[in-house]
Amino acid sequence: MRKREKFENGLFTIRFVGEDFNQRGVNIYDLGNSLLSMQRIVHKAYLSQEGRLQKGAFPKKDEREALSLQIGERKRKSDAFALIPVLTDPVVQESMMELAKYVFSGIVGYYTGNVLDQIHKEKDHAKKIFIGSLHTEVANIVNRIDASGSVESISLGSPLLERETIASFNSETKEYLNTLKDEYFLGDYQ
Repeated sequence: MRKREKFENGLFTIRFVGEDFNQRGVNIYDLGNSLLSMQRIVHKAYLSQEGRLQKGAFPKKDEREALSLQIGERKRKSDAFALIPVLTDPVVQESMMELAKYVFSGIVGYYTGNVLDQIHKEKDHAKKIFIGSLHTEVANIVNRIDASGSVESISLGSPLLERETIASFNSETKEYLNTLKDEYFLGDYQ
């Protein structure tokens, strides 16, 4: 395994916690939905930073290549996956690190339970739209909790940013996210 693929070098990590994961891994449905949501979050962050985030927007083909994530290393203490950029170009790596900071700055309100306050206090209009647009993707990840796959909690982190856990979601945060689904402010940009 190459050094950049190691778990501790992951740009993003996603960890599924559940009692059953001592004997087996997370199921494909839960993993697949979560990985796709993480990739969409990265796309939204990029579009937001470029001033192009709007409903239905999608990065161009060459941009998608530079934003593409792949699984680096998988750890079986629970079931954790490191996500790393596909491209190894140092410029891409550096820009993806900055993008990761932006991603987590948007996700944190969903974890702490004050996303509406975060949106209302945010002065940057593009960032407000970004934070609101994350609801669907964060909910897609968090809805894996207490579903059929034995997931009890999910944590997101970034070892590369020296933050093993930045957001940890459980059944309580899942309920919080469900209360937000009909919020008008979020609805315009989901």
